[in-house]
Amino acid sequence: MRRLALTVLTPLVAAALTGASFGAPELARPKLPQLAMPKTLVRVKSCSLDHHSAVFYARMRRVRGTAWMWMRFTLLERTEGETHYVQVRVPGLSRWRKSSQGMRPFGFSQKVRGLEDGSAYRMRVRYRWYDKDNALLRASQRTSRVCRMYVPRPNLQVQILDPWKYGSTWRYRVRVANAGEAAADNVPVQLSVDGAVVYRQTIPHLDPGEARGRGFYGPACGQRYAAVVDPDGVISESNETDNEATAACLALG
Repeated sequence: MRRLALTVLTPLVAAALTGASFGAPELARPKLPQLAMPKTLVRVKSCSLDHHSAVFYARMRRVRGTAWMWMRFTLLERTEGETHYVQVRVPGLSRWRKSSQGMRPFGFSQKVRGLEDGSAYRMRVRYRWYDKDNALLRASQRTSRVCRMYVPRPNLQVQILDPWKYGSTWRYRVRVANAGEAAADNVPVQLSVDGAVVYRQTIPHLDPGEARGRGFYGPACGQRYAAVVDPDGVISESNETDNEATAACLALG
């Protein structure tokens, strides 16, 4: 069972800790004029894998006519194997944090504990500015960078491209990609033809999301050929099951 806990840490100024209890009504957002984006930020202040906790800091500055500023934090989680972030319900996190009247900068630090192994987290913050009559002046939102409850690792993948005949030999082509979240150095890629290792090359470096092609000259292929990246398993990856690709030989004249 999930046991996330919330801690309110030191705000920008002491007056921000309690906020003003003026009870601005929760009305439908009015159509506001297109103005320059007000100055806001949200960042990951700390991210502790050992303690399964994170601290997110948000700040906003007043715009013309502002009497009070509000902000609300929403924790987003991407679980292992998923590609999208979803909202996590955390007790106490749904409340609006409210400034005292007349404050210029208003900031809060929120600590969340009990984060799950293997998940990634971001904090979305909604900002509101109210005038002295409790009318909504502006509204915006920002999302923080990622806090990961795991050590980012590379994920090496290999793809075989069509070969062609080059004189009395064949030229085989492969494409090696890093689909992980960390860089990989000295990446070996090996080509085999009809079960026999032909050659091995090394790619010096692959950043996350980067891909590089490599070419091999080898003997004519009778049945199948294969390419393997990191054949000796020396690079720790987030997925070790997609390091090999095979293809049937083509009848090249």
